[in-house]
Amino acid sequence: MTIEVKGWYPKDIIAADHNAVIVKGKQGEARHNHPVKQARDYMFSLMDQCREHAASKRLLAKEGKHQNRLFFPFGHFSVLSNITTENLTSHLAGNLTSVFSTDKNVTRDVLIEWADYLPKPLLINPVKRY
Repeated sequence: MTIEVKGWYPKDIIAADHNAVIVKGKQGEARHNHPVKQARDYMFSLMDQCREHAASKRLLAKEGKHQNRLFFPFGHFSVLSNITTENLTSHLAGNLTSVFSTDKNVTRDVLIEWADYLPKPLLINPVKRY
């Protein structure tokens, strides 16, 4: 699992779409790849490294419909540790909930909810927000 964590605050985001986020910083505006896109790229890089590793033969399915593929799952998402769902809904740049969708982005309010979960229930019953 690859996770891209962003410590941005709502006021830092100037504009965003599914490819990039423009953030106000100390040196002015900076364009960043969307955090989910970053996490996905890291995931693909990790998968490639696993395939190229000396022990990769032990990591690949030997037969069946997944032959020569890694036999364990990979996933990716982003965490917006200082931004809540409400911040996304009422952002100055407009409603950003479609840009930071709940299926691949976790906001601060959800992280706080997760703090009360034990590991197993969190995996079986992830928080449904909508």
